[in-house]
Amino acid sequence: MNSWLTLLLIVGVVYTVLRVIIIPLVPPKMIGLTASGHLQPCPNTPNCVSSQASPSSSAYVAPLVFNPTLGHPMDQLRTILAEMGRNDIMTDSQQYMHSVFVSPLMGYRDDVEFLLLNDGNSVQVRSASRIGREDFQANRKRIEALRQRIQNRSI
Repeated sequence: MNSWLTLLLIVGVVYTVLRVIIIPLVPPKMIGLTASGHLQPCPNTPNCVSSQASPSSSAYVAPLVFNPTLGHPMDQLRTILAEMGRNDIMTDSQQYMHSVFVSPLMGYRDDVEFLLLNDGNSVQVRSASRIGREDFQANRKRIEALRQRIQNRSI
């Protein structure tokens, strides 16, 4: 009976390591632009927000608007992301950026994407958790914190 308990404990530890540590390190397949040049849609879970979601959707957040007199929006965004910390830019161009944010306590990874619109000062945004279903508004709060930093730079 003791060996069954040991086996169960080992299986539980392996499962936890895979679920919490290994799997979140693998980037999700729904990253990058669609064939039509849009950000990927949010899944049907509350742990994703996007400015390209329907405005009536709970996943909707407004696009980020930059002051063009302060420089190229993506350059401003790079500066703000560096100031915020706890993120790594994975893909970086003058039109599209993908950054991975890491939570301080558990090390959860969230993917945040930015797409510059043709107007030259608006940036579409998508922020999604890699694992779980509920994020307790962490992605929405992150985008709103970004928006606040952008507005503070314009003052």
